[in-house]
Amino acid sequence: MARRGYTPPKSIDERASMPGSRKTSRLRERATDRALSALAEELAALSAPERAPLGLAPFVERALTALSSMRPSSARARELRFVVRRLRSEDTDALRAFLDARDGRTAAGAARLQVLEVARERMLGGDDDAVERWLSEHPSAERQRLRQLVRAARKERADAATRNAQPAAEAAQTAALGAIEPVTGAIPAKAPSSARRRLFRYLRTHDAEPREPGEPREPLPPGADRA
Repeated sequence: MARRGYTPPKSIDERASMPGSRKTSRLRERATDRALSALAEELAALSAPERAPLGLAPFVERALTALSSMRPSSARARELRFVVRRLRSEDTDALRAFLDARDGRTAAGAARLQVLEVARERMLGGDDDAVERWLSEHPSAERQRLRQLVRAARKERADAATRNAQPAAEAAQTAALGAIEPVTGAIPAKAPSSARRRLFRYLRTHDAEPREPGEPREPLPPGADRA
């Protein structure tokens, strides 16, 4: 029978869940570190000019630049921990708001991404008028550079189509000899899309610039290099 007024001691789990306990503090720190690590990775994915509006300390900027060029390794893990420690003294809410705006998480940003995709597909489809319209609407874009990117992306698409058609043609020829059943349709082949991404980045960069003096433009997401 329990004595009146007696309170049994709390279990280890109960003590750990109490506010201010050492275990709760450690869990909170780990959660913070994970969030800061994710933030650091997103910042490292941006180029230095894209991070410029943030006004990060020079040593943080250098660490992020180094982090972006490193492959997964223990050295990269150390660099990431260094960035995380430095980010503790930064306004992380402001950094997150900046990234949210760039990631197209607003309706306006998402709508503009669709506009860019449509413009790129028209250019790649052979619509030279689409190129001219873009140049007239974005005076900061260079005609020669844009046309070079469009030609490279068109060639990339044509080469990918050729690669896809070759396996199907070979399979059809083999089937004609009675070896296997006929194969219909192209066999997908993994094709690079770097030229298309470069074109999209170029369109995105110049679309984010003001079209008229004093006209603000919301930055578009740096990671939206649509393949």
